[in-house]
Amino acid sequence: AVAAFAAWSAAELWRRHGSMLLAEKDYLHAARWDPRRYGQRGLLGAADMQRRQRRPADARKTYREAERLDPRTGYAHRARLWLARMLQADGELDRAIEGYQAALESAPTPRRAVEVADLLAKAWIAKGDLESAGFVLEHVEQLVRDAGSQGDRESEWLRRASRELPARKALQRALDKARDAGGDALRLDDHLRRRRLQAAPGRGAC
Repeated sequence: AVAAFAAWSAAELWRRHGSMLLAEKDYLHAARWDPRRYGQRGLLGAADMQRRQRRPADARKTYREAERLDPRTGYAHRARLWLARMLQADGELDRAIEGYQAALESAPTPRRAVEVADLLAKAWIAKGDLESAGFVLEHVEQLVRDAGSQGDRESEWLRRASRELPARKALQRALDKARDAGGDALRLDDHLRRRRLQAAPGRGAC
């Protein structure tokens, strides 16, 4: 236990100083030497360091190990979220959406849920499913309603965050673009119809 505490403390110091490889090793030492206290968060810390070292395969594996240790914790939620973000960065959008959905369903607090919902909605927009993105934003609005209107700091943060979610602006831009594209298609169709009429036999003969 003493060695694990020392390894954890060293890992945190290495992390602050930017020595990611040394931090990773000490996080893993702490996780191995005292699994009860440092198992999950040590793996999570090591995965963060692997990700920052641009070792995505190692990071994914370690995030999954951290999640499996106890899927009910906030550490597991964070691991799920990073897995989803890495999947999206690698172009695996469908799997990323599944990961974001799992992270949203397991969010430990309404604040975390709102943050994940923003990422999930933007992923749906990237996929082109604007209706699903809208459903996610409706879920955020329900979270705000459930928080009540008692005026406490957390409720106020949720209301403000809901109003200012980047996904809202992204969805509006996507909807505007879709409407413009539809209008362009109608205008093109009308133009072609007029051209066909003008080219028809007998047009302009008189």
